[in-house]
Amino acid sequence: MRTIIESANVEKRMRTILLSVKPSVFERIRNGSKKIEYRSNFPEGDVCAFFYVSSPVQAITGFAIFDNRVSIDDLKAKYSYDMCTIEHLNKM
Repeated sequence: MRTIIESANVEKRMRTILLSVKPSVFERIRNGSKKIEYRSNFPEGDVCAFFYVSSPVQAITGFAIFDNRVSIDDLKAKYSYDMCTIEHLNKM
């Protein structure tokens, strides 16, 4: 029997990390209303990220597979039509 980490890494080896988020942030990521999660330090290449939801949940509640990280400049170009997103990105 494989563990969750082994199952997530079956097709190719990738870095596995733990991302700590607040319950409200995790819910917005889960329901798709939060599309950008900026981290100043994030590994290159493919990443399997497990989400640790902080108090009061205090548990690992999900995971996601990410490919290459994206620069803020690339996000600004992609969402240039959306001034709300651009304003948010400019604060980072």
